[in-house]
Amino acid sequence: MGAFLSFLVGVGVVSTMASAGEGTKTTLAITGMTCGGCATAVKIQLKRTEGVTSYVVSHEKGEADVTYDPAKTTPEKIAESISKTGFKASVKGSTKGSDARGKSSVAPLELQAMKDWFNGATDSVRVVSLLSPTCGLCQSGHGVVKSIFSATDSKELRGFIAWLPMLAADDAATAATQAATFRDPRVAEAWDGQRAAGALFARMLKLKGTAWDVYLLYPRGARWEGDAPPPPAFWMHQLKAEDGADQKFCLDPARLRQQTLALLDKRG
Repeated sequence: MGAFLSFLVGVGVVSTMASAGEGTKTTLAITGMTCGGCATAVKIQLKRTEGVTSYVVSHEKGEADVTYDPAKTTPEKIAESISKTGFKASVKGSTKGSDARGKSSVAPLELQAMKDWFNGATDSVRVVSLLSPTCGLCQSGHGVVKSIFSATDSKELRGFIAWLPMLAADDAATAATQAATFRDPRVAEAWDGQRAAGALFARMLKLKGTAWDVYLLYPRGARWEGDAPPPPAFWMHQLKAEDGADQKFCLDPARLRQQTLALLDKRG
């Protein structure tokens, strides 16, 4: 699966036409889908979207043909719904997906959508990171994630970045600004404004407080069952001992890249 959100997806309405008695049809252009798992994540979200009656999603074409009830939704709302998967979604010719200053935004995170992304990418090695957009160490770690994806063009490597408000300056706009420094269609991103993922991963990792500035690796086949995400095969961090983080696993860029590439090479 090649992009959670860079889950990344940009959506544009290519055409809209009415079909009497069958609802209204629209074609959404979706960038970033590289495999069937990506299309599955979009289909799951479309199924949940109010007013959508049918759809055909093609990762080969990078398109979704959607039929919807215009009394209940619009192409813009459908694109916004898709963005909840962590894919970045926008409607061509509108300001959707942008903030007031015209900069692209990061979609709000929904835990179920993150879980759907994770389980839709079981054929891939996954790098999951939780970061603050204005923290200097997190920005450096973001660069490490970039170096990992730059080291290979494998479509079996996927990434998900959850941006969290850990510092006073952190918000969706600063997350979008930092996200713009690294774009890869295999990487999905979302704004975890309530720190929901941060709390969930903290419990799984047995950390004190919120999980942030963490970098988790998952092998092919790993699935997220139940409420809690699965333990990673390997992870690193830039946290303090009082946070409950083992200091033997402080972020080492070379080691994290090596572990990632080793998981990519491992099969069976």
